[in-house]
Amino acid sequence: MIRIPMSTIMVLELFAVCTPTVVAQGKLNVDDLVGNWTVSFMEYNATFNLEKFDKEANQGRFTSEGSLGPIFGGPNPLNATKWRVEGFQLVFFHISRRGDDQVILAGDVEFQDATRFKLTLKRGYWVAANQRLRNKIVDFKR
Repeated sequence: MIRIPMSTIMVLELFAVCTPTVVAQGKLNVDDLVGNWTVSFMEYNATFNLEKFDKEANQGRFTSEGSLGPIFGGPNPLNATKWRVEGFQLVFFHISRRGDDQVILAGDVEFQDATRFKLTLKRGYWVAANQRLRNKIVDFKR
């Protein structure tokens, strides 16, 4: 019979149930976010594509299809062209004509599992334009 110390078992259990957000130390792991996501807000659905992240430039290309409704400027897709991570926030933005980053939407990420997370809206153009969006949840699923 092999004896495994209880502390080792507890660490293994903790690691097995941790979501990507918990495993990451101090910020989100961008590799967990790359890819296509079905995004839902109220009765609206859209597809967000977070393309490969360029760690040197600290950004990835972003495209979307569909709309999250008129509260986000629908029926058009989200008006962002890039994405990045700031701590535990996912940030969608575009570069203005002046060369400044304009944050379109940003919020805290909470992973449910490897294929789902919730984005709690905190800031950006759409949140500033409609304060009722602050702390609303947008669901992301693979």
